[in-house]
Amino acid sequence: MKKWVVVAIDTIAGVGFFSGLLGQAQKNYQEYVLTDDSQAVAFYEEVMSQPEWYHEINRVKRGEMLQLPEDMIKKIDTNALTDAVLDYPYFIDVYAFDNYQWGMDSMYESFNGIRALAEREDLTEVLLEKYQNESILTKNDLHEDSDIFRLEKLEMLISQDFVIEKMTEQEYSNLNQIANQKYELEKNSDYNSWLERNLLFYKLGIISSDWYDEFEET
Repeated sequence: MKKWVVVAIDTIAGVGFFSGLLGQAQKNYQEYVLTDDSQAVAFYEEVMSQPEWYHEINRVKRGEMLQLPEDMIKKIDTNALTDAVLDYPYFIDVYAFDNYQWGMDSMYESFNGIRALAEREDLTEVLLEKYQNESILTKNDLHEDSDIFRLEKLEMLISQDFVIEKMTEQEYSNLNQIANQKYELEKNSDYNSWLERNLLFYKLGIISSDWYDEFEET
């Protein structure tokens, strides 16, 4: 049976608070330049800066508030949409699940950004280029805005069936080559303590993992 860590839930707020906040945030986001890849971050920050965000609103309602506006999804390119998914504030919830794939499945069900990304025709091309260019953090790279999970989140995203199944044979071969290079680098990085839980490396057969095998058998 699937298990996951239960995240503490706040008290549910009234519909009026939720509707007002979402409408205001979706209106305000349009003030940002649509060609700016950081616009999703600006949207998330706008939502989370509202007083109602902190006022008796549970985590499920907050997740609903963070849904990307449909007109934003239509206007941004796949690279920016990928960034919007990676920057999604509740992506971190994947780590609360006993199995990261279950966490990714949950995010797919609850977040419209990742579902929209799955429909993009140039998805595999964009993700492979981002993966190739994504650097591996060292202690010297760290600053207050560093996202030490970004590479792993990108790898979890690439590992999904809606990505792998769209790849050509050449793209899949390229993915294996890049992933093997990343694996060798990550082994010797400052952040390799959970390398045995890397979902992409496991699915590509680069690593074996009792941690995943245990759940495959249940």
